[in-house]
Amino acid sequence: MLKWFIIASLLISPVYADEIEHAVSITEKECRKLIRLNTVHGADYVPNVDAYGRKVVGADLNGGHQIKIPKEIVFDIGIDLAEKYDLGDGFYGKAKLGEVKVKGRNLYWNGQKLGQGENDTVLEACLAEYGQK
Repeated sequence: MLKWFIIASLLISPVYADEIEHAVSITEKECRKLIRLNTVHGADYVPNVDAYGRKVVGADLNGGHQIKIPKEIVFDIGIDLAEKYDLGDGFYGKAKLGEVKVKGRNLYWNGQKLGQGENDTVLEACLAEYGQK
């Protein structure tokens, strides 16, 4: 009986160990630090006020140029192989490699958000557990 118990324990252990290997834990202190580092305060433009809240004279003379920045900026990344390898006018070698989208503070490549994937997952869990204070 003991022999079967030991054999069963040996067979089950690697599965359990594999699951634990991928577990991530973070202390409350580090969680709150992560929240603090990823929270942006006061980044909005306020006319005639400097970064410290002091009044300043505006830099725009005669009203400046008023442009509206789009919420999304999208452009393609590609290469012209015919031009790169000097194949001549008879060849067409343009190839689209992908699409870049800038939306808010996020950058996307072919619809997939780039960067800080794991950080974002941990941050979301920290925000759910401890919230913002």
